[in-house]
Amino acid sequence: MTFVLLLLGTIGAFAAIQTASHISGDADEEAFAVFDTHQRYAWISFWLAGITTVVRFVALRWSKVIWTNYLIVIL
Repeated sequence: MTFVLLLLGTIGAFAAIQTASHISGDADEEAFAVFDTHQRYAWISFWLAGITTVVRFVALRWSKVIWTNYLIVIL
């Protein structure tokens, strides 16, 4: 169940990034800066979620790998 939720969250994060990738042309400089920062953190969150999903998949395949649970908590 954890793997499925991680996978759906990762797919949802990617969909959110792809559908909200614009800002109005009449916005001021500060709005563009905030949008760029927001988008940068969105990509970081997406990649961390993707890495966590892969680690969880590995943990499911090799059930004797205990360190993956610690890595998932850290990520």
